[in-house]
Amino acid sequence: MIDYELLGMVCGLLTVLGFGVFLILMPILNFKLRKNRRGMVKGIIDSAPQKLRDRLNLLMENGTSWLVFSGAGYLWFTYFTLRYGWRIPKSEIVDWRKEIKIIFGKDYGIYRIFLLAFNFGGLGFVGFCIYNYLTK
Repeated sequence: MIDYELLGMVCGLLTVLGFGVFLILMPILNFKLRKNRRGMVKGIIDSAPQKLRDRLNLLMENGTSWLVFSGAGYLWFTYFTLRYGWRIPKSEIVDWRKEIKIIFGKDYGIYRIFLLAFNFGGLGFVGFCIYNYLTK
């Protein structure tokens, strides 16, 4: 039998920790990468799959968090949308990820932690929503 109380606590903790780390790292990365932002955004857009370039350009240049949108190929829910909704081949997404790794250079490690925190926060949030649905 599933212990729903434990499930709710784990999902809640995962959400708080994931989004907490994400919110701490976002201003740090924005501050650290502010001087190279324009060049990095242009490189990320130019290396993106062709089907995605126009929309990615709009999202990243529109003043929203360019760090989140630059990680679209790394975010779990977005990855599945790109692969199956937009029918972008896996090889193009993998090539895009390799280019992003080169673009971020020595800051790639903290960037990956930032995106993993977002992924785990989102996973915890979905789990917490399911927990609330199951226990009502």
